[in-house]
Amino acid sequence: MRQSGDNAAKLAWTFRHVVRRDATAEELSVLHKGLEKRLATYATDKTLAPKLLATGLSPAPTDLDHDQLAAWTATTNILLNLDETVTRE
Repeated sequence: MRQSGDNAAKLAWTFRHVVRRDATAEELSVLHKGLEKRLATYATDKTLAPKLLATGLSPAPTDLDHDQLAAWTATTNILLNLDETVTRE
C-alpha cells in the first residue's frame, strides 16, 4: 500500500513481485475488479476490516487506512495462493 501510483500500478507491481512475471491485461483486469469490490465491501461494512486485521501475530499498522489494508490483504492473499506462486519450478 505504500508503493507509489494508483491501484492499477500497485496491482501490477504486486503481481510482478509475487508471481515473478508481468501480469497479462486480463489478469490485471480481474484483480482490479476484485480489489474494487473488496474496497467497496470494507467501506460499506466497517465491522469487517477490524476482524480480518485482528488475525495474525503482528498488529495492523496504525498509519494505514484499515479498509484499504483489509482489501489489499485479501487481494494479496489471492496472489500468494495461486498455483503458479506456490509451485515455482
